[in-house]
Amino acid sequence: EDSGILRLAIYYHDIIYDPCGDDNELESARLASTTLRGLGMKDPSPVYELIRATDHRPLLPFEHDLPTDLICDLDLAILGSPPEQYEAYAAAIRKEHDWLPEPRYRGGRIKILMAFHDRPEIYLTADFRKRFEKQARANLAEEIRRLRG
Repeated sequence: EDSGILRLAIYYHDIIYDPCGDDNELESARLASTTLRGLGMKDPSPVYELIRATDHRPLLPFEHDLPTDLICDLDLAILGSPPEQYEAYAAAIRKEHDWLPEPRYRGGRIKILMAFHDRPEIYLTADFRKRFEKQARANLAEEIRRLRG
């Protein structure tokens, strides 16, 4: 049951994605709930909660169970990718936000990257930490360095 709920959450977690918006996870969770309820799912709240956890804001309370930790780690897996892949991802993020003036983009992006970099552990599961943590920290540090110029 958990794997089916996790799969649905993965499918819906970025179904609403507006680079100008700051409530993509909330809107994705709402759409998932409405759609799944319409398809006959009696209680889509577990899917809703998993999607909300991908917001990665520490003020949002959620249980640290395996499905929640996995979806959060999956959402951040790109941070631990090889440097050339991470650089392409970072360039794509900049392109998505090309409407922002450079100084504003740099300041906002540094703030986001620092929030992840300053965590005691970026990843919530031991497998992801073992596989991606070191590279994620290196990628974040390098992008922060480049953005600071």
